[in-house]
Amino acid sequence: MKAQLQNSLTMSQIFDYLILRTCCHAHLLMAALLLTVTQSLAQADKWILNPNEIDFGAGTSSPLNTGAGTPYKVENAVYKNGVLQFYANDGVVYDPAGNNVGQFANNPGAMLKEVAVAPGPGSCDTWCLFWLETSPLATLDFLYQEVKIENGAVVFGPGGEAGDGTMFGNVGGIAVSHIVPGTNADRDIYVVAFDAVRRFRLSSLGVALVQTIAVQTGGNDFICEADLSHDGSKLGWANGNRVFSMNTAPPHAVSTVSVGTSGSEIRGVEYSPDNLFMYLSHSVLGLRRWPVGGTSTQALSETNTYNRTQLEMGKDGYVYAVRNDGVLGQIKNLAVQQSPLNLKVFSDVATPVSPDYFGLPDQVDGESYSLFVGVPPLAFNSYTVNGQQVFDFIDPTHPPLLVYNCAPINLETTLSGTPSSYSIHVYSTDPATGLQISGPGYLDYMFNGTGVPPSSIDLRCLQGPACQLFDTAISAGHYTFAVVMTLENRCESLSMLGHIKVFAAPAPAQIGLEVNSINGIPCPASHNIASPCLAGIYSASLNFGNSQGDITFYQLTIDEVNCSTGNVIANIYTGQQVPVSGVGSLTALPLNGLVINGNMGFFANPAWLNRCLRITAVVGNPCGSSTDFTYLKFDGQYLGGSETGDRSAGEPEAKPGTGDTKGYLKAFPNPFSDELTISLFLAEEAPVTVTVVAASGRVVAMPCDHANLPAGRHLFSLQGKGLPPGVYTAHLASANETSAIKVIKIH
Repeated sequence: MKAQLQNSLTMSQIFDYLILRTCCHAHLLMAALLLTVTQSLAQADKWILNPNEIDFGAGTSSPLNTGAGTPYKVENAVYKNGVLQFYANDGVVYDPAGNNVGQFANNPGAMLKEVAVAPGPGSCDTWCLFWLETSPLATLDFLYQEVKIENGAVVFGPGGEAGDGTMFGNVGGIAVSHIVPGTNADRDIYVVAFDAVRRFRLSSLGVALVQTIAVQTGGNDFICEADLSHDGSKLGWANGNRVFSMNTAPPHAVSTVSVGTSGSEIRGVEYSPDNLFMYLSHSVLGLRRWPVGGTSTQALSETNTYNRTQLEMGKDGYVYAVRNDGVLGQIKNLAVQQSPLNLKVFSDVATPVSPDYFGLPDQVDGESYSLFVGVPPLAFNSYTVNGQQVFDFIDPTHPPLLVYNCAPINLETTLSGTPSSYSIHVYSTDPATGLQISGPGYLDYMFNGTGVPPSSIDLRCLQGPACQLFDTAISAGHYTFAVVMTLENRCESLSMLGHIKVFAAPAPAQIGLEVNSINGIPCPASHNIASPCLAGIYSASLNFGNSQGDITFYQLTIDEVNCSTGNVIANIYTGQQVPVSGVGSLTALPLNGLVINGNMGFFANPAWLNRCLRITAVVGNPCGSSTDFTYLKFDGQYLGGSETGDRSAGEPEAKPGTGDTKGYLKAFPNPFSDELTISLFLAEEAPVTVTVVAASGRVVAMPCDHANLPAGRHLFSLQGKGLPPGVYTAHLASANETSAIKVIKIH
């Protein structure tokens, strides 16, 4: 549902439905917006590749005064709602104006080529930087620095050693996870070193080691970077010329493959959005793609010109790499091309323990960066009214949902995240455009609540227990409305909209229940067990055609009863409400079309002969219903009446009401499984067409196609193989006659 609503935005839409994330209780922007839907991934909206800024939404780049010089070793930036909060470059933080805020690295010269960023849990304006520095005696330091926005200024919070200083080696990789489910926006930070993979947890209490995963990371060679797959299920890294992919869930199975010869190195790794492949930058072979778990890698289309670059997924769906001459490139599947932005990258300053390869901004792959903060994001997982889909716009194929003011109009939602407050805005709209209409007689009502909204809210009762919210507008002839729910927490506001049409009440439903009979006169519902309606075990059907009022559903309950006393022996069937539009399709509802015990054709069994049913039927609409019942006795196999045997081998009986057999149509066995025989009798020669039609209206067979048939009896065969179980209709059409009979295909 959520995906459908988001994808429904069109260029012609003028604020009917708005998802707008703002920070720290900002108000919902009620303005006319022109919205364009583009295909993009959940990745960072903007990058800084000093001295330029890339805007993936606009597909442009522009110069930016970051305050940092070129060339450089490593960088990253933090944005919120598309606005730069601060920039980190070679161990120094700069504010959006390019001012030096301060040094965060203990030793900038000892930094490796990754600076990862995670929002501070529970905060809207705090982020943590994570990085690795080499230390003497082959020891890695895992460090962090809190950076926050206070009164519009960028300031440092706590920082220092996040690890215990015992990680072996002088190179490693870092990857930050999505929010850990069930936490207050906690995140895991994975660190890959020579001796093990370590998982740290960032929470509101700080950073702590929670697990050391004793897997083989590849020995004492060269670890370029680490990467988590978009779904967080895999952690990837490279060590020397070997690439690794580890399942993040226990037992942490690891796949690995060697690329090139010993002594060569992999400089960059990046998972594909579908988590099935990993892209690699190799010091000798250039760009490669590894089907994760496979035994070999695939060459890309470039000619060995991307040998020294990290890799990173862009929001536009391309994997980005830097060519050996510093020009930014793009990868899609197995194709490589120069980026149309035509940018030069300057991040190739070497570390003390690694060659001069190009770095790219580290991201949390698959993360929605529209609001990259430390509070679980708000989301509408579903948004319905009375269990039915509602649309955020109006057009001929997406009308407002019709509901009635005489029954509950329940707004039903399922949510992610924890809102601190919510509001519901209900207002009158133009029935053609969905735009708000104001003035006397029109509705414009705002309801405000605290905490998490109830999962179901009767909109009629927002003003009070009298439940009269829509009464005045309906009385004035205004029936279409928009319903907007807005959620808020400490960091954001999120809204969802749907259109409804509210009528006062439909015409009251009044049931007219009958059992179809072969004598052409339907049997009115019998309340007397001594004189039940008679029917055949194959042909029994119900007729609601005489029901009155607006009928939007029917419902059946069937009990077997004692044929003498009417006492219930056992319940056979208790059905759900079946939606219908009027009673036009309910003139011949076959009992064998009901699914009982998993199959249709339940009563098509001679064991039901001379047994009785009590059938309770309900027809209704949202504002009321009408109920009746009838007793029914099975006294024949095919037809209602006195027959007790199978007449399928004999001549057809007289056509009802005429005393002759002209055009009379029969089908047997009914229900059928393998083969159906259709029988008709003509009193005189006539052109005839016989068709078999599915319930959908599709013609599935034409046993006789405009054939000139002589007088007498004619048989046609229909093979059931290939036909799905269901109710079909055999139609006879001739110059002088039309008739039809329902048949049932069973397993």
